Amino acid sequence: MGFTPYPVEFTLEGFAEIYLTLQKHADVYALFVHDGVPWPQALNTTDIAAYPRTLREYLELHKTMRDRVLPKHKLYLVTNVIHHQKYDQIAPLWGAGPNEDLPADWDGTAFDSDRVKRASLNYLKALVEHFRPDYFTFAVEINILFSRRPDLWPRYSELHRFLYRGVREAFPTLPVCYSIHYENMLGLGTDARNVLRRLGETKPDPIINAVGSLLDSTDCIALSTYPFMVPELTINERYYDFARQIALFRNVPMFIEQTGHTSQPFDVFGVTVPGSTSAQEAFMARILFEALLFDFLFVINWVPRDYGLRHGDDIFSRTWAHTGLFDEAGAPKPALNVWEAFRALPLRPER
Repeated sequence: MGFTPYPVEFTLEGFAEIYLTLQKHADVYALFVHDGVPWPQALNTTDIAAYPRTLREYLELHKTMRDRVLPKHKLYLVTNVIHHQKYDQIAPLWGAGPNEDLPADWDGTAFDSDRVKRASLNYLKALVEHFRPDYFTFAVEINILFSRRPDLWPRYSELHRFLYRGVREAFPTLPVCYSIHYENMLGLGTDARNVLRRLGETKPDPIINAVGSLLDSTDCIALSTYPFMVPELTINERYYDFARQIALFRNVPMFIEQTGHTSQPFDVFGVTVPGSTSAQEAFMARILFEALLFDFLFVINWVPRDYGLRHGDDIFSRTWAHTGLFDEAGAPKPALNVWEAFRALPLRPER
C-alpha cells in the first residue's frame, strides 16, 4: 500500500515532507517519471550524465530520497513513451525542462521508427539502472491511445513488444508491466464513447481486444481506476471482476497503480463531480477490501495530501486536488483510518 511522492509544493522542502509521509504511511511507492524523454541524447546513450541537467537533477533528487528516506520500501517505477496528455504521439521532450515541444526532426516520428525504438530502449535502461525498481512500467493507460487514435495502435504495438523484450533481456528478473485505464476499457468516459461511436460499436469489445493483444508482453496487470470521474457510475463488489478475469487468463498478478476519490465536489465543463469525506472513506474501504480478497500486489493512492489550488485551477489540477488522505493542512481524513487498518494486516507472500 502506498502513494506517489506528489508534493503539496514543488520545492525541496515539499518533496522532503511528502517522502516522510510515505515513510510513515506506506510500504511501497510509485514514482512517475513521465514528463518527457530526452530524445536526442537517449538516441545515442544510456548514460544519464549525458542527459539534460534538469532531468539529471530530478532523477538524483528522487534517488537520494529513495536511498535516505525509503530504502526498504518497494518501488514501482513508471515512465511513458506515449505522450501522457495527448496520447496520440511519442512522449514530449525533456530538454531544458519537462514537457517541451518535440524538436522538428522528432515531431511526427512514428512509434515504430528505428529512432524511437533505440532512444526509448536506451532511456528505459537508464532509468531502471539508476533506480533499480521492484516493478516497472513504460506504458501508462495504453487503451487511451487506442481510444483516441486506433489507427496508431499497430505501430505502437510493435514498439511496445520491442521495448518489453529489450527491458526483459537487460533485466530478466524485473517484472515489466503495462497499465490499463479501467473505466475506459469498460467503455466509460468521453474517449471510449467517441471511439466506439466512430467504429460503429455499442460494446467496448474493440478496446478490450486492443488491451488483450498485448497480454503476451506484460508480466502483470496494472490498473488505473478513478470511478468518481464518471459521476453516473455506481460501483459494487463485481466492479473489478473483468480485470481479475484478464489477470487470471494471463496468469499474472494484478495491482492498482493509481486510484483515489475526491473528498470535495468540483465542476468540470458545467458538470459537478460529487465528492465528500464519507464517499472517499467508503471507496477506500471498497477498493482495499477487493485488493485483499483477490490478492492484489499493492494499491497506490495517487495523492498523499490535498494540494487545493496550489497547482493551478485547470481541469487536471482540480481533478486530484482533494484526493489525498490528508487535507491541505495535513490533518488526517476519515479514509486514512481505513487505510491504516488494512495496512496493519499481515502481508501475504508475493507470487
